[in-house]
Amino acid sequence: MRGKLLFIVTAFAPENAIGCVRTTKLVKYLVRGGWDLTVVSPKLSEDIAWDHSLVCNELSYIEKIDIPYGEFFRRFLYRKRSGSTANKPPSNNEKPPVKSLGQAIRTFSRKRIKFIYNLTRNFSWKRQVKKYIDENFKENEFDYIFSSYPSASSHLAAKYALKKKIAKKWIADFRDPMAYESIHSRFEYFIYNKIQKNICRNASAITVVSKDLARKLSQQYGIEKKTNYLPNGYDEDDLELIEEKGETENGFLRLVYAGSMYGGQRDLSPVFFGLKELHNKGLINIEKIRFTYAGKDFQIVKDQAGKYELDGILENLGFISRIDSLNLQNTADVILVSTWNSENEQGIVTGKVFECFLLKKPVLVIVNGTKPGGELSEMIDSSGLGISFNSMIADPSQDERLQNFLLNAYKQAIDGKVVPTNANHKYLQSFSYRVLAKKLEDILLSNGLKENQLD
Repeated sequence: MRGKLLFIVTAFAPENAIGCVRTTKLVKYLVRGGWDLTVVSPKLSEDIAWDHSLVCNELSYIEKIDIPYGEFFRRFLYRKRSGSTANKPPSNNEKPPVKSLGQAIRTFSRKRIKFIYNLTRNFSWKRQVKKYIDENFKENEFDYIFSSYPSASSHLAAKYALKKKIAKKWIADFRDPMAYESIHSRFEYFIYNKIQKNICRNASAITVVSKDLARKLSQQYGIEKKTNYLPNGYDEDDLELIEEKGETENGFLRLVYAGSMYGGQRDLSPVFFGLKELHNKGLINIEKIRFTYAGKDFQIVKDQAGKYELDGILENLGFISRIDSLNLQNTADVILVSTWNSENEQGIVTGKVFECFLLKKPVLVIVNGTKPGGELSEMIDSSGLGISFNSMIADPSQDERLQNFLLNAYKQAIDGKVVPTNANHKYLQSFSYRVLAKKLEDILLSNGLKENQLD
């Protein structure tokens, strides 16, 4: 046995959420590596969708502890929010909301309510975990504690576990930063930044999913020596879940985008502009383009395409499971990925890119924001799977590069051929969760991982 490790996380199998992939896959390969794992996570309510593909044999070897949220939260807050945010069936004919003062007030109110709701949820679960720790865990029962964001409650509960000395070392993992200047109000940012600072200062080590985020947190909180780059990744075993391609209609270029548009911060307009330009030049037939979207933000994509009169090429599948998303992307000629990059928010590396790495499909990345370049662009260049387009670079040669990529893909697809890549297999392999779990093990066993005296 390599050691006893306690995972405290709010996202874990079998919940159908992107945050569950990282934590579940790390546990899977740590179990294979001989670790004794205990996982504490929220008890799933009946209305939570399951991703059965995340359930694997390795999970039968862990101790799984499901801790419910507090009764007040479950009875009075969760049910009300669930009822008010029930998913509507996707529609290709949704009308954009009319902008008005009343709508602006409602939007402001919803954001404030969501902020209060999230804080209440976090502190509700933290209290429940603290109670369980007091009643069930003894001093030095574990060698290490690992907690993962999203959801501050996992980190706050882990800090309490360290205070109770059930382990001497604590690793705080950030799949995303807690505090976003572009998304949160000043007050919200102040609160989240205060919590994030406290976590980063008190944890024995920090792991983050991007190099830019590692630099930002290191500089912001003076924690350079204990900050470690541990990216998201992919699991080769998921290839077994990919269905064989059925017969598809030949003579079309199939573009696929699956995921959130973050209120329009992810903007695919350059793709539609490029297609329109190629059509106007007589180089492509726009009726030979199929653009499939899967997610909850179809109206945003439709608006972006509509600016170039291309909303007619869109197909909306709505929200689908992770495995359905993988199978959908596997049918694509080109997978589209989008992110943003700014002075204040760098290193936003969407988990969708790792699905491209798994499938080794051609990928076109659109980077929005106020700062050119970015870590995701560098990753795509290194992977050899495609190109990135930086919307902030006013350079005609970049537009030409994008159009050439689309045109070459179109010619291959129209002829019924596979769009070629120059995949860098060694680089892609570095993002396998098998490799990443070994990297986490090295961080855990590092002599530099100090025992903590909490602030």
